[in-house]
Amino acid sequence: MDVDEYIRKKVKPIFDAVAKEASKNRVSVGGGRSPFKSFVFYQPHNCRVYFDYKKPVKPTFGGSVVVKNSSELMFKDDFLGCRLTIKRNTVEVINKIDVDKRYIVHLSDSFSEVRDIIVSKIKESLGVFEAFLQRFGGSSSFKLVNFSIQDNKVESEVFVDSIPIKAKFRNEVVKKVYSERNVEFSDPSFAANYLTNQARLLEDFSVERWAADNISSFKDVFALEPVIRLLSFDNRLRLSEWAFNNLS
Repeated sequence: MDVDEYIRKKVKPIFDAVAKEASKNRVSVGGGRSPFKSFVFYQPHNCRVYFDYKKPVKPTFGGSVVVKNSSELMFKDDFLGCRLTIKRNTVEVINKIDVDKRYIVHLSDSFSEVRDIIVSKIKESLGVFEAFLQRFGGSSSFKLVNFSIQDNKVESEVFVDSIPIKAKFRNEVVKKVYSERNVEFSDPSFAANYLTNQARLLEDFSVERWAADNISSFKDVFALEPVIRLLSFDNRLRLSEWAFNNLS
């Protein structure tokens, strides 16, 4: 089994479990039919990956590490863009490589695209762990013991953008703790679930029905201009035709 296949096999059950619940319990921070873009920006932060590890008989860590407690050693500085902590039987790799990178995720394929991003971050962490072994010694079967990504930022999405910028909230699934146009999900599968639900709304969206519900005069058209700008070119043409036939 190659590395990609191994990591995907580890990640898949988590996404599958959430996908099965998606139709029963929708994760939502907004609601109602609205015109929105077919993609968003996604940022995985605080990516922690754990690999099995056996310390060498004569460690050569030297002054590179500090003692956290009786069973943990933490590296003072980042190693190849990651923060490493040596635990009793594992090494924790906190992946900080390209930490500010925003990934484009299409709503129609959010589960597979978010999963692929997570697989790439874990594979990236594995590469750093392999370099760590070459530099400092020890042994490993390269077993992926665990992983977590605790902050999964979603931005440039209409429902998220509609939340007052100063609003703050937090629950087990999603939080908004900064005065910014984004929310953060506690697990990548929750973020993917939310985006999948939004894709269903996109499939059901009718610009004519939305216009009938929200526009009664040209004054409303001007007031809704920021939202209308998010429509696709075809939907803007359909909206223009609707307005010509229905507004005086």
